[in-house]
Amino acid sequence: MEKLNKRNIIRGLFLLLFVILWLTGKAQIWGQALLFGLLVVPLWGRLYCGYLCPISTTVDILGNIKSPRPLKENLKKVFFNNKFRTLIFLASVALLIITIKESFPVPFFVLLVPIGVIFTYLFSEAAWHRNCFIGTIYSWLGALSRKGYIIQDTFCSGCGRCAKVCPAACLEINSACKNIDNKHCLICGKCQEACPEKNIFYSRLKKGGGKTKPTGTASFNQE
Repeated sequence: MEKLNKRNIIRGLFLLLFVILWLTGKAQIWGQALLFGLLVVPLWGRLYCGYLCPISTTVDILGNIKSPRPLKENLKKVFFNNKFRTLIFLASVALLIITIKESFPVPFFVLLVPIGVIFTYLFSEAAWHRNCFIGTIYSWLGALSRKGYIIQDTFCSGCGRCAKVCPAACLEINSACKNIDNKHCLICGKCQEACPEKNIFYSRLKKGGGKTKPTGTASFNQE
């Protein structure tokens, strides 16, 4: 059994809190966590997605039983398309309005959990993360983040292990480019854990989300 690290413990506790709030009829309080996550995006990236999101945590738990299917190349053009993302976003807004107006027994943010899990297992994690209602809003500020994961490409062998484990498919690893799209990065640290050369760091980014020499390694994923 894989040893639990600090991130997994934090995620487990917040998932438990999410369930308790739902069962006690106080799910609306979770909106404060969403607002906090949005406010910190320009400073430290999408920490909510990597540490608090009940959908991501649930998918990772279920992944121990059956892993989601990888994103097919022919579907990437669909799910990564801004027009499609806008359509999904508007549909999510409509669902939010309906659940509020009709006093739906299951709160919108709770309803997103089974929707996200089903979407993930039908099409892939990357397909969901690129079209998630909350993730879309966070991605608008993601490019402004002052900190995020970067690749010290001087020592990168280009093995591509980091790209394979990235749940949001935001790593581009080839002979011409080794980069992380911080707008879509979930700050989950899976790329850092997968790198055999330990060349991926959580560090300060250049203005505009570019890469810069790392000033320190991430403390989030240490066991």
